[in-house]
Amino acid sequence: MGRSRHPIAFRNAVVQYSFKLDGAMATSLSLNDAKGHVCRVIITPELLSVRKDRHDKTGPDKAAVLQTRKVAIEPGRWHTLLVEFLGPEMLARIDDETVAFGSNADIDVDKTNFGLTVSGASVSFKDLVIWKAQPNPGWATTRTKLAASR
Repeated sequence: MGRSRHPIAFRNAVVQYSFKLDGAMATSLSLNDAKGHVCRVIITPELLSVRKDRHDKTGPDKAAVLQTRKVAIEPGRWHTLLVEFLGPEMLARIDDETVAFGSNADIDVDKTNFGLTVSGASVSFKDLVIWKAQPNPGWATTRTKLAASR
């Protein structure tokens, strides 16, 4: 598996970039804090998942898939991923169509770096933008709708 990890300090942020699967079985946006893995968004040609990662290597902590949605990611075609991290919640969207949402208290930490991982042949990335997340006044209504669609 290939990966590219980059230092950046934030707690709440929005991450957006475009990707193109060029023979890869999976790609992910992985976030760490100073001590280890925090969470990730996993994309395969058929699935979009948001997951709380296992933070410790030897202790009792376990990874937890917060939500998985079916997608149809065409190889060789550009898609846009937008992921919002605010407090314990994360919301991932591909092309403004498919949404995966989850919440876990362990996500509400200061992140120190992010990585783009590739499992398989190749993934192309472009147009990476990260900005500070701000609470949306209408979020409670949206959260209720997302929770009902699980």
